[in-house]
Amino acid sequence: MAFRVHIFALSLGLALFVISSSSRVDAADGAAKLAQPVNWGSPDQPYGKRRPVTAADRASIQSYRSGHKKAVFSTNFTDPAELQADWNLMSDDGRMCRRPADVEASSTGLRWKTLAAAADCRNKSNRWSTGSIQSKAEYRYGFFEASMKIADIKGMNNAFWMNTANQPATGDYFEIDVSEVQYPSYDHIGLQQYPAKASNAALSSVKHSGMGWGAPQWWILGLS
Repeated sequence: MAFRVHIFALSLGLALFVISSSSRVDAADGAAKLAQPVNWGSPDQPYGKRRPVTAADRASIQSYRSGHKKAVFSTNFTDPAELQADWNLMSDDGRMCRRPADVEASSTGLRWKTLAAAADCRNKSNRWSTGSIQSKAEYRYGFFEASMKIADIKGMNNAFWMNTANQPATGDYFEIDVSEVQYPSYDHIGLQQYPAKASNAALSSVKHSGMGWGAPQWWILGLS
């Protein structure tokens, strides 16, 4: 899998988090197409609101894509030293078996390898290990864009997330699922609230809740 990230307008503390498997990228690969319009979702929540994308939003995005405005951060993941400098290569957390060695920068972008789980994976129900990275820098708001090719394997979650840190005042933290793609045509997008955690244990009584896209169009999603 190849992965490229562009962060455009920035000014919460969000950390980018990506996890997936590897797959060779070819110049002949075409753009992915949805099997059908997005037609599910859940109501807005007190902590998050959606609004339709406007013409002004599209004009702002195009100003970055055209190169007229420069991204705050952009990478093609071709430099191993840059990968080590800018990203944390995640390790086994007792729930998911993640290996820094399963992530590599390459001439075609970031590649993940999904391999048989090693004997020292703490969760013995895991059959596979894979790769995951998290940005060392934290960002607040703006436009985040990535180009990625998903693995053509059923059951593999090819994900691009943004997570906040624990929020002591409210006992929670948030995750924006920019994209959770599974072969051949599933894409999950949403905002989730979780109880603050340490070592995978909840630190508050906050209940997990979430909201997803609810119409066949793109939306702007924000935390309150």
